Amino acid sequence: MQLNRNIFREYDIRGVYGTDIDENLFFHIGKAIGTIYRRKNLSNIVLGMDNRISSDSLTKKLCEGLLSTGCNVTFVGTVPYPLIHFFTTTKGFDGGVYITASHNTGEYNGVKVEFADAAPIFGEGIQEIADIIETESYMIGKGSFTEKNLISQYVLFIKSNFTFKKKFKVVLNTGNGVTGGVAKEVLEALGVEIVPVNLELDGTFPNGTPDPEEPHFVEQTSSAVMLSKSDAGFGLDGDGDRFLMVDGTGKAYATDRALLLFSKHILQSNPGSKIAYDVKCTSLADDIIRKYGGEPEIMRTGRSYFIQKITSKEAIFGVEFSGHTYFGDKYFGYDDGIYAICRVLELMDQNNSGIQDLMAEFPERVSTPEIKVHCPDDLKFRVVQKIIEVVKASDAYTRKNFVDGVRANITDTAWFLIRAKNTSPFLGIRLEAQSEEELNSVKVGANELLKPHNLHI
Repeated sequence: MQLNRNIFREYDIRGVYGTDIDENLFFHIGKAIGTIYRRKNLSNIVLGMDNRISSDSLTKKLCEGLLSTGCNVTFVGTVPYPLIHFFTTTKGFDGGVYITASHNTGEYNGVKVEFADAAPIFGEGIQEIADIIETESYMIGKGSFTEKNLISQYVLFIKSNFTFKKKFKVVLNTGNGVTGGVAKEVLEALGVEIVPVNLELDGTFPNGTPDPEEPHFVEQTSSAVMLSKSDAGFGLDGDGDRFLMVDGTGKAYATDRALLLFSKHILQSNPGSKIAYDVKCTSLADDIIRKYGGEPEIMRTGRSYFIQKITSKEAIFGVEFSGHTYFGDKYFGYDDGIYAICRVLELMDQNNSGIQDLMAEFPERVSTPEIKVHCPDDLKFRVVQKIIEVVKASDAYTRKNFVDGVRANITDTAWFLIRAKNTSPFLGIRLEAQSEEELNSVKVGANELLKPHNLHI
């Protein structure tokens, strides 16, 4: 079968429904994934999906493919993605498959795949799926199909791990994504009063893309906090593995700021532990983690790498700037936005403080969100490699880091990051400095590197 290999990305399979992907392709994807499981003598698979318009028909065809290889499928319905991790970690499943395009706009859809204990299939594993489809070298069998609602088991587990003395009132914005019902159920089970924002499941995303990095999403959440006089506000992305934190004044915090808060408190109970963060995170992370007795490690962006790092206990906690948090101290090490919200509320409860007070000790920096500069999938990695070569050859940059694209300083406090995004046709660019003036200087420097490729911020 002939394929568009561009949809087989580093961490998942993802494309535009009706153009890049359709039901026939998903049938073959199911057969290929099932073949990978069956070659390893694995057969007990949990299957779930998000609430996109195309998810239902695509999931049915993928399920047919899995069954045709001899996999036994337990379908858990429309659930947040972290619940698939929970089930592969606690319910004895050999693997999990989830149909989603995460925070992409409504026309996209895709597939994420894992083994037991939330171990992701990525990189070469994703390419192996494509190879099997191209050669149609499928295993053949006859699997069984079971449909179960296991959501209550997740809710009960989370409830059993948190108790709040204070009666919190919080804004919850799920962007009409899949998490609305489950997140509300968890928080209300913990006695939290919810101010709902876009909790209704609607795969057309009428209120904008469910992405906590998008300005409209942040503004919706912040405005609701101020209007309702809530203690805090939280947002979850389309499939529930990323979160947004907003304090009682309506101030939103990028997740690398939450990294500072979580690191301080986790290290108080786990001195000397390693904490990992991706190349997009603030340079303050190194200072704060060391201040509280931890060992910082900067990593390439990518949830698959972080899940491996945290679930293996090599690091106790990890954060990606985009909103992923990986708790290994009192949780399983995978990214779960609902759980992250509960950890923030726990800190507020234990310290009898609002988020704004908990964050007050950490120095401020002037920074950009991740800026997306369009660059075709077949060019983006070559462009970044050319920029790396320029930076390596120049003495104008310090603290050079090439773990994921290029990150470099132009002063002690000002740095830029230019990297190719793995899941979309963009370069991801981030700038941080101590002042607006310094930030402008970094922007000029980054644009000089982009200019030869007809790109600019």
